[in-house]
Amino acid sequence: MITVQTAGRKKHILTVMVVFFALLRLVAAGHTIEEYSSRAADVERLIDRLKTNDRQVYFSTVLELVDCGQPALEPLIESLKSSDSDTRAGAATVLGIMRNTNGVEPLIAVLNDENGKVRKAAAFALGHIGDAASVFPLIALVKSDSHSRAAAVEALGKLGDNLAVGLLIDSLSDAEVEVRMAAVRALGMIGNSLAAVELRKSLKDADSRVRLTAAWALGQLGDAKSLFELMDLLKNGNPQERYSASEALGEIGDRRAVGILLESLGDSSLPVRWKSAQALGKIGDSRAVEPLKKLLDEKAAVIRESAAGALEKIGTAQSP
Repeated sequence: MITVQTAGRKKHILTVMVVFFALLRLVAAGHTIEEYSSRAADVERLIDRLKTNDRQVYFSTVLELVDCGQPALEPLIESLKSSDSDTRAGAATVLGIMRNTNGVEPLIAVLNDENGKVRKAAAFALGHIGDAASVFPLIALVKSDSHSRAAAVEALGKLGDNLAVGLLIDSLSDAEVEVRMAAVRALGMIGNSLAAVELRKSLKDADSRVRLTAAWALGQLGDAKSLFELMDLLKNGNPQERYSASEALGEIGDRRAVGILLESLGDSSLPVRWKSAQALGKIGDSRAVEPLKKLLDEKAAVIRESAAGALEKIGTAQSP
């Protein structure tokens, strides 16, 4: 989903990238934890390197520590007590990526750390590990910590526990934009249909980033009752909002959206045209066939490819 880039959002994206590539490397290597034991001597040196201000060196260090596997676990847990806040935050991040449940209790303790950066890293880690024991400590963090609420709310979404739904709904009206965005994402991840009514209200949020995130969440929920609000967003929103609305309409799959999605095939924004073509393919209505065929002559390859893919899906949907 296209979003307005902010410093905080960029940091979130970088963290997600670290998680992805760390897991990819572990799977691709095909090694057992025991095979990493020869790297134990490097662990302390790597943990000390978490203090670096060079982001490239930092992310490389995180990946190397993940690769160390089991031998790094206890040193990392012990590093949560380091006098250096960067080391504590880095250790928490690595433990989250490793997803070892032995780190859950020490990370819960770190939610009370004096440093906000460390608390955020611990919340991220607990959300990624996904242990139910983290739910109530994270709920407590949302209620008590004005600096780490967004990270805790995001983590609760990853945990997917319905016990947090009420608190997440309350967070939709938080004064901080980042918290509202995190609450919308969390409710979309949990998939609780009871939240849809409140998420529809977020389509009218004062901040565009919340509105487009709400559109994504409603699409994830498949909330047909938000159809007309999403159609209005597709018609009157900014390019990022129109993109998110077209994506959501495709996920919902209601044929009543076909007309406005056909109009959006001529949108001034290429990403909106691309996503609208995809949405029409998901809905599978034959009314889209001829307009999509016209896109096969578009200059942009991505539009031609999305139109071709949509036509293939519609053909499948229409076949007996």
